[in-house]
Amino acid sequence: MKITKTALVIGADALSKVIDWQDRTTCILFGDGAGAAILKADKNEKSGILSSFIASDGSRKDSLTCPSRGEYPYISMKGQEVFLNLRLERFRKL
Repeated sequence: MKITKTALVIGADALSKVIDWQDRTTCILFGDGAGAAILKADKNEKSGILSSFIASDGSRKDSLTCPSRGEYPYISMKGQEVFLNLRLERFRKL
C-alpha cells in the first residue's frame, strides 16, 4: 500500500444560488467562494497545522437562515441583530 505524501484540498461554495438580489441587506454580504491548499507530509513534528478550533452555539438560529424549500428559498438575515451579537458576545470571549 502506497501512502500519499502530498494532497491537493479544494473547497467551494455557490451562495449566489440562494441570494435574493433584491434584498440589499444580505446580497452585498454573501457571494461565491473557493479555496485550495496543497498539504505535504513532513517528518518534522513541529511544522504544519498544529491545532484548530471551530464552534457554534445555535442559540440565535433565526437571525440568519437559509430555508431549503418554500416560497422564499433565500438567505435571510436580521442584519443588526447578527452584527450586534457577533460584536458584543463573540469578541467578549477573546
